[in-house]
Amino acid sequence: MDRQIWREIRRQALHLLGALLVLPILFMDFSGALKVLVGIILLSLFAIWLYEKRQMRSKYFETLISSMKFPSINKKHLLANAQKFEKKLLSSFLQQFRRRKEHQPFYAAFAFLLTSTICLILFGKAIAIFAILALAFGDSASALIGKKFGQTKLPWNKDLSAEGSIAFFAAASLTIYIFLIWQPQLAIISAIVTAVVAALIGMFAETIPTVNDNTTIPLAIGAALFLLALLS
Repeated sequence: MDRQIWREIRRQALHLLGALLVLPILFMDFSGALKVLVGIILLSLFAIWLYEKRQMRSKYFETLISSMKFPSINKKHLLANAQKFEKKLLSSFLQQFRRRKEHQPFYAAFAFLLTSTICLILFGKAIAIFAILALAFGDSASALIGKKFGQTKLPWNKDLSAEGSIAFFAAASLTIYIFLIWQPQLAIISAIVTAVVAALIGMFAETIPTVNDNTTIPLAIGAALFLLALLS
């Protein structure tokens, strides 16, 4: 298996951790769940800031160490250790998960968190849970299957494949259906209808070109299920 596939597997393993957002939404009241999500959003913003300021941080370490009253050999050793931590540990760790064309590795996580929170506010707890599960499991399945087996490119988005879209639908619908077997009171009309509608809408939302799917998938699913709930 080539390095790109392994990197994508590691990335999607982290992506699946987003499904844990379901837990505070399910087991806490609205106010408590919202506080948890906002707190995690603030942490992701801090991570984005920390990453963006890495060059400034390197210059700061250099200035700080040069101003210390240490022998020059000690200063060089201390600066080398600081740069080793920054470049060899932090950067190397992020490289394990970042795609080649991705400049800001924390942006996808921030978009996931933000749109999940918006879904909670606009559409309520149940619909937010369905949107999160579809995004976490459907998008991960689509990425992995699409990269490994995707041959039939979509006419309107050459970066994605029909095989990946089918994987999205299968994973998202199955995950939501299994969840609703556990929590049947959250179903809209029925467990099957809820799972199929959420998966279909998410599958098509993922294929919209030039838009981050961590934004489009939850919002599209949320709006569709909210409309379904109104009409039922």
